[in-house]
Amino acid sequence: MQYDKLPKALRENGKFCLWNFEERKGQVKPAKVPYQTNGRRGQSNNEKTFTDYNSALEAVNRYDGLGIGIFKGFSAIDIDHCINEDGNLNPLSIAIVDLFEGCYMEKSPSGKGLRILFKACGFKYDTAKYYINNINIGVEAYVYGVTKKFLSVTGNVFRDGDIIEADDKLQLLLDRFMLRTLKKKAISQKPTISYLSDEE
Repeated sequence: MQYDKLPKALRENGKFCLWNFEERKGQVKPAKVPYQTNGRRGQSNNEKTFTDYNSALEAVNRYDGLGIGIFKGFSAIDIDHCINEDGNLNPLSIAIVDLFEGCYMEKSPSGKGLRILFKACGFKYDTAKYYINNINIGVEAYVYGVTKKFLSVTGNVFRDGDIIEADDKLQLLLDRFMLRTLKKKAISQKPTISYLSDEE
């Protein structure tokens, strides 16, 4: 992994952990389990079990990868299985990538998913109205103050960019893709959904 490709703001100010793939009872695929540099299990919601970039980097070769904690305003969008074998994006991910223009984007460990990293300090996330993980479309939001999980990072750059404040972009994403499914109403057919903006 090319961790030196991670944005400078993330490397200098982020809180990091290590992680390993581990089998878990009842789960189809292995889970990413966070670890501290001392070999003890990390706690994804406990900043004290995370460390600085350089300390994590020194230990990363003993683990499956490097992770970033959702602390200090750092946030991310994770899009699953959105990169085709030819390297092109599916229509959903194209719309999200365009929405987050200017943000740092990288490929997931599998090379098939996409992560978009940004800052969302003090963002008010209405979890009753919006999904955190919309499994119907494979999009998950890791938002500071809401998400109690860490995010694996690779440095495998998809689109270079900065860690910018993106509250407005995040709100647009939630309104377009993360609204919770409403109860069925007496309608004859479902409305057509488009990933394109009004201008497009």
